[in-house]
Amino acid sequence: MAIATGGAPLRVDASPAYDFLHSMALLVNASRAARLPDGSPWRRWLAETEGALDPLERRRMRRWFGGQRPLGISYALLATSLSGDHTADALIAAIADLTPVDFARWLLLSVVSQGNDIPLDTPALLRCQGDLPAAMRYVDRHLRLTGQRRDYLARALAEPESARQELLALLRRHESAMRAIEPAARDERERAAERLRTLIAPPVARLPAWLPRAADFSRFSSVALAPLVFHPRAVTPYSADISRV
Repeated sequence: MAIATGGAPLRVDASPAYDFLHSMALLVNASRAARLPDGSPWRRWLAETEGALDPLERRRMRRWFGGQRPLGISYALLATSLSGDHTADALIAAIADLTPVDFARWLLLSVVSQGNDIPLDTPALLRCQGDLPAAMRYVDRHLRLTGQRRDYLARALAEPESARQELLALLRRHESAMRAIEPAARDERERAAERLRTLIAPPVARLPAWLPRAADFSRFSSVALAPLVFHPRAVTPYSADISRV
């Protein structure tokens, strides 16, 4: 996964927070999980973990981590802004410490396209809190979403603390489930990270062709390459302007 957070040199981040969130997205996307290698311990673990969810947890997991741009994945960008180790515990604590308005801002990053200038200022978001019709108008005017995604995002803007507690409950449950396999996942990530560091170490005549957008990161302020074990593709780019949060 390549996370662009804003050209600074590429850096490799083998922290577990990114795998943590992406494994939750695979948990509710059987077709993507099926593209993991046959016999993979990660594929078996996903199937066992998904089977242990109760119906309410499964619905909430799909709400936060289903679809093409899952709402919960935007918090991977929050992980890049943390000092110290980017562990799952540190990410959970950072989400818990956000103000309701900041929680809503990070959430909106999951649906805002690059260059889409929507109001993320505190007064605009505060007008949505406690006022579902106002939140619906905000979503309809600036995001043009439809269906359940529109309804849920509007409810989250109107009641960000309730949305945050729902997400935190899912994250804490998943962190507990991942403890048994995290040492093996960490070893595999570290091996991949060492290979990545070798590939991008200066002087670099040519970056790997598989990097997104032909490795044109000139418009970003920083770029993190995060190796994942819970990923069925070669690379997924994810970027956002976090100067507004």
